[in-house]
Amino acid sequence: LQDDLALMFKGTNGQYYFQGGAICIPGFWRMRDKIGMSLEEIHIQGHVPQYETKLHNSMARYFKCMAVDKPIIRNNYFFQELAWSATTNGSEETFVHGDCITPKKPMPIAAENLRLRMERQSLHMLPLSGAILFTIRMYLFPLEDLAKEPGVPARMASAI
Repeated sequence: LQDDLALMFKGTNGQYYFQGGAICIPGFWRMRDKIGMSLEEIHIQGHVPQYETKLHNSMARYFKCMAVDKPIIRNNYFFQELAWSATTNGSEETFVHGDCITPKKPMPIAAENLRLRMERQSLHMLPLSGAILFTIRMYLFPLEDLAKEPGVPARMASAI
């Protein structure tokens, strides 16, 4: 299985909480920083664009209406620096013995280190526990390779 896996259980307040999983290739976060948080907290603290104004209500409706036999599948994309490829925690200069420290000087972002990260995400309600299994299948494409494809740079620019 190549997907990252996250298990979310419904709390007594009706919100879903991230309780466990196997997250091998996170986008901009570490599992240990998010474990135990509600889905809402994860998105707000992660500064997900338009979460509070647009996404929150539609996500709440999806979760309320989820059925065991009807998974939800969606696609997500964003640009990502390749720094995490050396470690899943990002640039090694910012970590000493597992603890995060303030980097001395931010490294400039170079085009050769940028990737288009595409994710195929699915949500499956488990029949016995009612927990939700969230899967994330990640694909990376070097920005420099995409720039060589006819028409792609213009389409990407219009989407931003």
